[in-house]
Amino acid sequence: MAQTEPNNEAMKQALKEAFAETLHEQRELLHEVFAEVLEDFALAEAIREGQQTERMDRDEVFDESDRLKLFCGARGMWKDRVDLPEFEALRRKFD
Repeated sequence: MAQTEPNNEAMKQALKEAFAETLHEQRELLHEVFAEVLEDFALAEAIREGQQTERMDRDEVFDESDRLKLFCGARGMWKDRVDLPEFEALRRKFD
């Protein structure tokens, strides 16, 4: 049986089609891989940013008076938003 030399262009096209089909069939897996990569980049950036800021001790982080000031300052920040789902409808989903 004589072997023929495979056509280089035909081989490239076959590989492209196989790759495209695999990506299409494994879309969810590909999405998960990209999501993890993006999370890793975001974590690395957060670490880098954190290394450039002033250090805080545990008491400063968990100081309730500062937290209360933050919560009071944030009061009403979403009151005029119209793109948020209805809270009661969301809550009923979990009952």
